Amino acid sequence: MTTASAMSCVIAILTFYLSFVNGNIS
Repeated sequence: MTTASAMSCVIAILTFYLSFVNGNIS
């Protein structure tokens, strides 16, 4: 896995996690 694809995976996971947390808080 290249660095670029690894970063893309991390960003996608963080975005999903943040939206999940924000949904629970709201």
